[in-house]
Amino acid sequence: MILFTWLAILSGTVLLTSSVTSQNDPPASAPSTSPATNSANYAASPEVVAILERLEQSGQRVQTLQANIDYRVKQLIKENDDDPDVVHTYVGLVRFRHEPEQTLSWIHFREWNDGVHKFDKEKVWYIFDGHWLTEAKQKTQSIVRRELTPAGQEQQAFKLGEGPFPLPFGQKKDDILREFSVELIAPVEGDPVQTDHLLCRPLPVSRWADQYARIELFISKESDPSLNGLPLRMVVHNLKEATLATADFSTVQVNLSFSASDLELPDDTDGWEVVEEQLN
Repeated sequence: MILFTWLAILSGTVLLTSSVTSQNDPPASAPSTSPATNSANYAASPEVVAILERLEQSGQRVQTLQANIDYRVKQLIKENDDDPDVVHTYVGLVRFRHEPEQTLSWIHFREWNDGVHKFDKEKVWYIFDGHWLTEAKQKTQSIVRRELTPAGQEQQAFKLGEGPFPLPFGQKKDDILREFSVELIAPVEGDPVQTDHLLCRPLPVSRWADQYARIELFISKESDPSLNGLPLRMVVHNLKEATLATADFSTVQVNLSFSASDLELPDDTDGWEVVEEQLN
């Protein structure tokens, strides 16, 4: 269930959010000059507040997004301390579309490797519309549709602190600070260029405290307004899965025009076995 856990974090992902503001939402407020506080009396620094406001404002500009995704999952538990690290890497593409009536994210992993062997005949697709998660696997020639949220609650499925998907793109500053303490980390070699590194730790009162030790966001500070404020890397330490997952986004393009087929399963999946799992 590692890939499903990643989808639950990023949804595409990889990942992307219906917290993006619609045209009917009020405009973003001007950047704050005083620290923000949350229910646990944690005060974020002015620098953190400004970065989170850039993150929130980037979501207001993005109606569609496409990016290459490089997703690495490291197993943190070993049978023996001297065993080599187990790292699986998944390579693919993520697409996202936000409209007032629906947010939809689409992910395709075209190959993966275990550090020794590459597997390019085991393609996987994920599509999530806030209600149904569709998973298609080339290896088993199967499609599974899982109902994850009740009908009518699709948009809440992506909102931090309310739905099952804490997503990196377009989240609101106040929602993040209600759930996490956030610290600005000094850059080090290997960080994505031109990014601010935020370390987010769930507060004791957060619904995520038992699931995540930390979530790290690398927020673009590129002068290009289409990229400024977008997360270009996300790192998640999952306590329940005992994994450390890193998602890197590259060749990011925003506000493209997608055809209907761009956000659907390919024709190659026609005729595959379909299983539907409804909520109890």
